[in-house]
Amino acid sequence: MARKRIVDVKESATLSKNQSGSLVVLDKAEGLTVTLPEPGRGLEYDFVVKTAITAAAGYYTISVGDAATASVKGAVTSGASDGTAKSQVSSGASKVVLGTINGGAIGTRIKLICDNDGKWNVTGSAIGSGDTTIFA
Repeated sequence: MARKRIVDVKESATLSKNQSGSLVVLDKAEGLTVTLPEPGRGLEYDFVVKTAITAAAGYYTISVGDAATASVKGAVTSGASDGTAKSQVSSGASKVVLGTINGGAIGTRIKLICDNDGKWNVTGSAIGSGDTTIFA
């Protein structure tokens, strides 16, 4: 089986279409923003948290860029440290936001696949200490 390309992200960045199929590693305790490229059918990105968010105001944000032409739809299961879990559903958000209480912990995995121009399908599991929504 072929290995995925790795994109280490230590500062805010915009992904390119050429990075489609890559594993995007989120690696900054204070948080950062990753912006997806302009949507195109078949583009896909896997995100994993390597470094947990530790700053109270820090977030890993995955943005679609232009919210007027793109959106995130799908579901992510979020789990809290007390063992509770819930499924969170987006029907048209422009961002996936992961922080100390809603997915900024090591072990969080998010997958985004563009099924047609403008629609990013999201799946994954977010690990944090609470159940605050992850879609904005």
